[in-house]
Amino acid sequence: MWMLTVRACMVALAVGLSARAGGQFDDGRGATVQGEALRGQRRFLRGMAWYDLGSARARALEADAVFAWNRAVQADYHQYLLDRARRTSARKDRIKETEDEAVKRQAETRRRWRERPTVTDVRSGLALNALAGDLADPRIPLARWRLARVDLPAEVSIEALAFRFADAPRIKLPTRLAASTVAVGRMKGDRWPVALRRTDLERERASYQRAVAVVTQSCAQGKPLRAPQVDAVRDALFVLKEKAVEVVPTSGGLRKQAVVFLDQLDEATKIFLDRDFAEELIGDVERHKATTVGELLGFMKKYRLLFAEADDNPEVWSIYQSLYDLLKRQKVSLDFADAEDAPPP
Repeated sequence: MWMLTVRACMVALAVGLSARAGGQFDDGRGATVQGEALRGQRRFLRGMAWYDLGSARARALEADAVFAWNRAVQADYHQYLLDRARRTSARKDRIKETEDEAVKRQAETRRRWRERPTVTDVRSGLALNALAGDLADPRIPLARWRLARVDLPAEVSIEALAFRFADAPRIKLPTRLAASTVAVGRMKGDRWPVALRRTDLERERASYQRAVAVVTQSCAQGKPLRAPQVDAVRDALFVLKEKAVEVVPTSGGLRKQAVVFLDQLDEATKIFLDRDFAEELIGDVERHKATTVGELLGFMKKYRLLFAEADDNPEVWSIYQSLYDLLKRQKVSLDFADAEDAPPP
């Protein structure tokens, strides 16, 4: 939850609506829609207390502004899940389905994500997002959150998870350069796949991790990122990629595993290309460890994030399954277990 002002809320939402409508936004300084949306969002959420739902600041929030923001976040979740359900139903053998049959099938898919998810539903993040969307309902009173605390085990941390951005403008870079994934633990190289644990890659791995540690520490200390620091991360990753192609064999799918993971690192490290965004997000992750489900969801709401697909790692799969169970428990503890998959009011 966050310390907000109604005026800041109106600024952020107005900029967001302008961007969604494809309009131009000019504050006299040649600002872009995306840049102003990001800055408006930061002003809107400055001083947030997502990491402490029981704090005095959280209790003093302006209810109308919080309600409006939570409603916008839930709309993002709802639209994402609806689109994914439509894609899941759009198979060639179902082309002749009537519209009513298609709608029914989509509803069944969304119900499965909430009640009886498959292993793939959980690992893909779809089942987690279905529950997170329900828990973003602005009608849930803040007081109920304080009384329904669900703790996160140490292994279920922000760093252990991967996130993707919801459909809202925030990165002020061209699409090909802007990050679409937030995966802090993956970016740090906490879990290298077998294909990249080779001794002849040890120097390149260490060089990459040192470069990431420097920029991460800078963000955690609230210091501005410098171009050479970001260049060092991207350069170290490029060298690691080149060396991996040389030394990782193609047999047994090892080369493919290495390439997939390095592409994921490339995507995750793009966050540093938007200096302001990286400084704030990494600073939050490093300074305020989410210890409850509410705090984790508060972090996701601040940055308009959805759960992304889990790494190809059994340990991470287990973390995603544990988190799904915790989200279910949180929903029940809020006495909100029977929420319908409907657009927010």
